[in-house]
Amino acid sequence: MNGGKYVPEAVMELFRKRQMTPDLTPREVEVMEYLRAGLTNETIAQRMGITRDTVKLHLKNIFVKFDVGDRISALREAVTRGFLR
Repeated sequence: MNGGKYVPEAVMELFRKRQMTPDLTPREVEVMEYLRAGLTNETIAQRMGITRDTVKLHLKNIFVKFDVGDRISALREAVTRGFLR
């Protein structure tokens, strides 16, 4: 190790994944938090004061950023990449 710090490969992989992910906007994070609570698009829209179509647009943008195709995968990635705790 030559005096350096050892970082497990699994941790480095998570770091690399997070570094390659574009940041979510504050509104996208808010949508993800409501999603984690199990709310529907309609309820999310009501709570955020936006239309259901705008919620869908936020979700579409999140899916593209995380390279996923569904809500569960997006939530998993948001937690893994440190956007949700």
